[in-house]
Amino acid sequence: MYEEVTFKAEIAGLLPSDFNTDAHKNACWLVYCNAQSPDHNRLVAGRLEHLGDEQIRILGKTNASSTGSILRTETRWSIILNDSWILGGVHGRVNFELVSPVQGNVMDQSYTTNLSADRKFTVTGRELIGLKTFGYQQVYGPVEKITHEARPAGLPGTTILLQCTNPNLAESATLTRYTSEVMRMAASPGATKAAGWQMLDDMFI
Repeated sequence: MYEEVTFKAEIAGLLPSDFNTDAHKNACWLVYCNAQSPDHNRLVAGRLEHLGDEQIRILGKTNASSTGSILRTETRWSIILNDSWILGGVHGRVNFELVSPVQGNVMDQSYTTNLSADRKFTVTGRELIGLKTFGYQQVYGPVEKITHEARPAGLPGTTILLQCTNPNLAESATLTRYTSEVMRMAASPGATKAAGWQMLDDMFI
């Protein structure tokens, strides 16, 4: 788990210049901290269009001043801020609910080769890479029950619950390692628009 000085020093080397400000680094730090102990004891990953306004209201927002379950920043969003949110949950051993189907929501179908390789993945795909890297898997059986009434709009059944099954990997998680793993997977021959989601298939039962 990070101390504030160490956290901000690390993200200073990861943020693009237009986000590398004291204000944005502080926002990332507060999101990281607030994600460690969220309302409902879980965080909700996936595409927000799979949730309605009322579901978002029930689940609440994670940001610099709130400890809800959905990342809804009060400041400018950046991918490193999103990574900070994931890592906060990982370091807090928080359960994640995935509200989007995996197939069709991991690879960015608009990606072109003039973009950075990590842009091959959607934000949801990047979130799942982080969770897979740091010891999360889909779980069934005697886990925490869903503690709210929200359900994904138009999706069958309940959401997928991802739980930390390898605390050692979670403890070792860093933002630098997260970024490196995204780039490593982006360079994999399997990172294709059609089948890239299958690289994450062993997370799911």
